[in-house]
Amino acid sequence: MTKTKLFIITFFTLMSFSVLANSYTGFDGWLDMMSDFITDFWAFFDTDIPEFIIRFYAWLIEWVVLASLKLELEMIKFSWLVAKQILENFNVTSQVSSALSALPADVRAAVADMRALDAFNIIINAYVTRYVMRFF
Repeated sequence: MTKTKLFIITFFTLMSFSVLANSYTGFDGWLDMMSDFITDFWAFFDTDIPEFIIRFYAWLIEWVVLASLKLELEMIKFSWLVAKQILENFNVTSQVSSALSALPADVRAAVADMRALDAFNIIINAYVTRYVMRFF
């Protein structure tokens, strides 16, 4: 940055600060200053603190809702893992397959064409997962 640009920026910055300053002169100025101080003091307690409390509670509610949604999502994931382990321990798929092998060939073909075994597995998975989710 060149010296000229730096000088111009500094000059206009300092000029703008002098415009913002209030000048209190004499006894009337002192009374205006006290009035402004009391007004600002009252506005702090009347508007700033209540707005801060409202913003804090809005933030807190938002945080609690997001945390509960994240917790619920993790519980669903955990419940599914537990349900999957239960289904693997009971060998539900192999038991259904062995029961299906006892059926005649044309009935097995019809069940395979309708994908009834897949639907049955999905329904069993859903019931076991719902059962596990009751505990969490």
